[in-house]
Formats: sequence, structure tokens, C-alpha cells
Amino acid sequence: MKIAAEKLTEFHGEYSKMFRFKVPLHPKNLSQLIHPFHGYLTAFKGKHFNFEELIAIYENQIASSYEKTFG
Repeated sequence: MKIAAEKLTEFHGEYSKMFRFKVPLHPKNLSQLIHPFHGYLTAFKGKHFNFEELIAIYENQIASSYEKTFG
């Protein structure tokens, strides 16, 4: 199963309505992932992401957030 890049903002919105959890992401990193105007993941027209690819992206963003927050 894969999800289209264009659907990632909608996916995250629907997912967050059903499941609540604290994501250890700096707000800028979260914006870069999924914000409709800043999100680079949604800019890959025609690209589809599988679960493993999304997990790798999220892990990189968590590491980057840690660096932004704590130096």
C-alpha cells in the first residue's frame, strides 16, 4: 500500500482526528512535512510513499527537531 504525495496533508489531518499522541517534532519540521504551503512531501506530484519510506522521513525529522531544539 502506498499513499499519494498530494494526499499526505489530508491523511495526517484525518489520522490526527482519530489518534492523539505527542509527536517530538519542532513546529518548523512539522510544517516542512505536511503544511499545505510549506510541505515538501506534498510537492512530489505523482510520487507515492510506502510505510517504510514515511517512517524513514519521520525519523529524520525527529532527529532534526532534536538538533533544532537542543543544539
